[in-house]
Amino acid sequence: MKLYCKTCGVAVTNDLQEMTDISGLDREASGKDYLPRGVYSFTDKVLPHMKSTEIVVNNHDVINCNYHWDQSRLNGCCGQDGCDGLNRVCINGHEVGTERSDCWTYHFTSFDPKVVEMID
Repeated sequence: MKLYCKTCGVAVTNDLQEMTDISGLDREASGKDYLPRGVYSFTDKVLPHMKSTEIVVNNHDVINCNYHWDQSRLNGCCGQDGCDGLNRVCINGHEVGTERSDCWTYHFTSFDPKVVEMID
């Protein structure tokens, strides 16, 4: 499965498999990758404190994306904190996801199902 920008159809992730066993996730993983490479899950399964259900992937599985052109979306001391909305755009400039990579956050990118689609 890959995620694609709904607006232009460009792939925004590598091939991924659903992570069905989340028991090994390090709930104290601030400053580290939260999910292993090559898998995806949903926020309601792995990050229940988040208010919406989004698709979560390892930052290293994100492809064909750039950082947002609006600098106010790109905050953090050591990386992106993800607190100011979507901060990743596909290579064609469409908002697709929120990277979290700051020292005090779990490291992952979340994608809103309203702007990306999953295709096997």
